[in-house]
Amino acid sequence: MDFSPGDDNNLKGKFPRKLGVALGLPRSKDPLFSPVQHYGCVQVYKVYSNGPASRAGMREGDIIIEVGGDPVAKLPDAGKDSVVALIRYIQSQTPGEVLHMLVVREGKEVHLHVEL
Repeated sequence: MDFSPGDDNNLKGKFPRKLGVALGLPRSKDPLFSPVQHYGCVQVYKVYSNGPASRAGMREGDIIIEVGGDPVAKLPDAGKDSVVALIRYIQSQTPGEVLHMLVVREGKEVHLHVEL
């Protein structure tokens, strides 16, 4: 599930169609996290224009740490693959639903409300 940002060939199958982003394992050098703390987080590598994430203010490089009030690390199957667990969670939501997401951006926590 790990891929290099900017390599669109590696993004296939790594984005939830309802959110409008490409996701992967964190590689950020964000000062809030050490490499060990990246467990259970998912990084946004691409935000597609006019998608729900874009409209909510999500940015490339954001690190998703919570979704729907739950830590990404606590989602079903997150221990196996946090990216797949997050994608499954998002795709299980109803269109039109507003999903609360907590991301880390430039060392600060940012709350986003994404309408799917």
